[in-house]
Amino acid sequence: ADLLTQRRVVKALKKKRRQAGHGSARANGPERSLRLARSGRPLRILCIDGGGVKGLNPTLLLQAIEARVGRDVRDCFDLICGTSIGAAMAMCISLGASLETGIAVLREMAETRVMVKSSALRLLTTGSKISAADLDPMVLDTVARCGVDEPAAAVAPPPSTTTRTPHFFMTTCCMNKSGSWTPFVNSNYERKIKGRPFQIDGATDWPLFERMRAAVAAPTFFPPHVRNGLDYVDAAIVANNPTLLAMKEARNIWPNRPIGCVVSLGCGKVTNRDGRSGRSGLTYWAGTLLSMPMEVYRIHKEFQASLPYINGDLPPPLYFRLEPPTGEYELDESRRKVLDQMCEVTRKYVRAKKAKLDRLALTLLSLSDEQAGSAAALLEQIHTCLADERDVQDALKRRKDVEA
Repeated sequence: ADLLTQRRVVKALKKKRRQAGHGSARANGPERSLRLARSGRPLRILCIDGGGVKGLNPTLLLQAIEARVGRDVRDCFDLICGTSIGAAMAMCISLGASLETGIAVLREMAETRVMVKSSALRLLTTGSKISAADLDPMVLDTVARCGVDEPAAAVAPPPSTTTRTPHFFMTTCCMNKSGSWTPFVNSNYERKIKGRPFQIDGATDWPLFERMRAAVAAPTFFPPHVRNGLDYVDAAIVANNPTLLAMKEARNIWPNRPIGCVVSLGCGKVTNRDGRSGRSGLTYWAGTLLSMPMEVYRIHKEFQASLPYINGDLPPPLYFRLEPPTGEYELDESRRKVLDQMCEVTRKYVRAKKAKLDRLALTLLSLSDEQAGSAAALLEQIHTCLADERDVQDALKRRKDVEA
């Protein structure tokens, strides 16, 4: 199905090229397309869903990607973001923690320190399965294991090629004046560029500890994070798949750069039956939490449908959505044997998706080439190559031979 889609894209690009020869232009105008074409290398964006301890799954997917590209994940992307545990992963990756460290932290959190303390009785008496006293030390230690000297007070380092720190943001949400929960972004970059206000509310000055604490405060699982009298909770209730938020942020940061590639990683594909299976929450949050799995899929389909329009008359971004079939596992699972089973399901998924992961790796390597030509030519070249599996394998082999 992916190859068929890619071939359709290539066919559409050829048709567009023929039309361009006759002076046609899309409704958004040739001026914007010209600005995009002249504005440098197409952007690479990584988005990671929320999912509690199922964050092990996208971590395993990232290991498979790292093995193929031969470089750290943070060196492959211009913008990295996440929701809930995905936000914590985005922070750790951007600050230089290894994926092996991430897996160790997730295992420790689940098996010995946090998830193992989950209690349905506590939910009924306090409103959350796990106390802040159990969660907060784990958050503090996670920040410290990213190489941060003062984890309780340190703020995020700004984007820098010298320190290899990409742009990254962590989502949380708070209630607005009308009583609706709205996304709130904690970023390591300024939220006003050339006087332009960003579309999403956010901040740059929160300590890393508070960013992670607010990001993972899943209702019914953990107490909210309170800052300046406001409750902040896990943004999974409004944007468990942060892809659309990432697009808004990218457009605000780099208004004239085309999008080259968007990689969206899920924690576990959920069927409607899985999404509505029995849970412990009997509170205000129940309906919202039950709708989350379908909302993730809706965001995926909505973004997929928008691809032809993102880059104007330039070729569309490459989009890779990866999500293993691990929806039946609980967000607060703590049993080692069950977690081992879940990870094996994901490893099997990685093997089954070899061709897709190879196409993803080639895309990232091609977009990371600073010596590449124009954005339009580069994107069209990638689309054409990905349409033929033999071309993908030949291109990957040539790159490996050159690097060797």
